Amino acid sequence: MEIDEWEEFIKSGIDPELKQQDLGEFRSSIEAMLLAASEYSRRNMSADNFNVSYDTVKSFSGSFGVIKYSFTWKNFARTDSGNIFIGDAFSEGMVLTKDNVIAMEIPGGYDVQSASPQFDRREGGRIIWDGAFYHSFARGEPSVVLVRSGEMTSIAVIVVILAVISSVYLYFWKKRRSMQQPPGSPENAVPVSQETVPLPQADELKYDETIIKMLREKGGEAFQSDIVQEMGLSKSKVSIVLAEMKEKGTIIKVRKGKENLIRLAGDKN
Repeated sequence: MEIDEWEEFIKSGIDPELKQQDLGEFRSSIEAMLLAASEYSRRNMSADNFNVSYDTVKSFSGSFGVIKYSFTWKNFARTDSGNIFIGDAFSEGMVLTKDNVIAMEIPGGYDVQSASPQFDRREGGRIIWDGAFYHSFARGEPSVVLVRSGEMTSIAVIVVILAVISSVYLYFWKKRRSMQQPPGSPENAVPVSQETVPLPQADELKYDETIIKMLREKGGEAFQSDIVQEMGLSKSKVSIVLAEMKEKGTIIKVRKGKENLIRLAGDKN
């Protein structure tokens, strides 16, 4: 889906069934992730306030379609003696690609005592790991210890700790390589009380492989609408996967009338 199609898609109003499909896929992946996280951390966790929204972000390098997922992750962090320990909710290792970043918003009244691996930069109260520098996270990472940064009243301490227990804000957003977003306006951020939005790399690889296999079975090319129908995923989800595959050079898009013809790169048809 090209940017003009995306903008028209938003202007025409989001189909409620499409939104529910996107939301259902997202909820299922999060619930599976929380189950694994609960077992790994030995701490009960739950999620609510699931939401999905669609928008367009404009930058000096162009316009980008954005699907924003958010949810509240309860009991995400562990607290001890007023300190906050983040990391045991990440039950699986993960690798950031060059187009991914993880940013964690530090609650007011707290500062970072340690982080593993060390974050790449800090923007105000946000610490950021940037996939452009390559990061391989082991189980339990990123791991961060937060300590109180100053004197607080007893009421303020209780409020902060309760807020953190229910919702440490972690942002995961996918950014284009050339897109530089101004600090403080994470338009395509995912506020998670914690995602992290789960890094969907395993699923994305499966989708890639499925589409490649499908195209080969169809002689190297197929219309995007046919791929959507056979995959059983939402149009927006398939568009994101195809955009990633196009950026990697796996496929090319050819405009045929009102449709996109998806062709394996190197195919001569």
